[in-house]
Amino acid sequence: MPIQSISALNLRLTLPIRSFLLLSAIVAQLLCVLVSTIPAHAQEIPAESYGPYNAVFLPDGPGLTKQLAAPSPLDSRTAALLDRLGLNKEPDQRDVLLDGRATWTLTFWFRPSELLQGSVLLAGIGDPSAEDARFVGVFDGRLALWLGRGAGAGKLLVGEDRLSNAPWHFAAVVGDGKNVSLYSDGKPALTRSLEQGDVASRLDMAPEPLENAADHHFGGQICGLRVYREALVAAQIQAMNAAPPDFGLPTYEEASRHWPV
Repeated sequence: MPIQSISALNLRLTLPIRSFLLLSAIVAQLLCVLVSTIPAHAQEIPAESYGPYNAVFLPDGPGLTKQLAAPSPLDSRTAALLDRLGLNKEPDQRDVLLDGRATWTLTFWFRPSELLQGSVLLAGIGDPSAEDARFVGVFDGRLALWLGRGAGAGKLLVGEDRLSNAPWHFAAVVGDGKNVSLYSDGKPALTRSLEQGDVASRLDMAPEPLENAADHHFGGQICGLRVYREALVAAQIQAMNAAPPDFGLPTYEEASRHWPV
């Protein structure tokens, strides 16, 4: 075979191979981009609706209560002016996350000042003594849910795994309108169906002891407590647990009063 024919044949064979390799490289690159963007999107954390709250509590001291209300369409100066003129007749807006079928998420870090024994309520949405509430507690070293005297059958719902000996722990509870899920240090602790009515428009941290729910008061620190109007997914909860804040940075609100000496 003439040399020119051999060269032409080699060229015809080489071009398809090069095209195939180039196409394979492009497809591989696209797959890498798609795979890398899927978990990143799933881990995006929305802006919180309330918080962050940071507070410190004495074991035998009081807790803290924050009111939860939907944002007013008026800015603060306009609302204050209308109040002085007696023209601000707008009723208090109830936040949709308080509805029984709402989507919501509560997350926070906590550090107990003493060994957690027995039962204690850490923080939650609503009035813990009411028929319907959404609270995270601890029972004998395991995270638990308190859903009020009605929906929760008047008892703590306890997760499976015990808390580790780490000083700080991450708690999250998510309601999607049908189910409620509790996460302990980023891991699913329990899930159950939720048939609940509306809850009170307040946020309680370290509430007082309550029959069938808490036999003593929480003492320690709560850091970065946030409330969302969305039901966060497991990947988002895990991402939050994997990125703890600088616990020495916030200013912690003190629940106990300082009496003059």
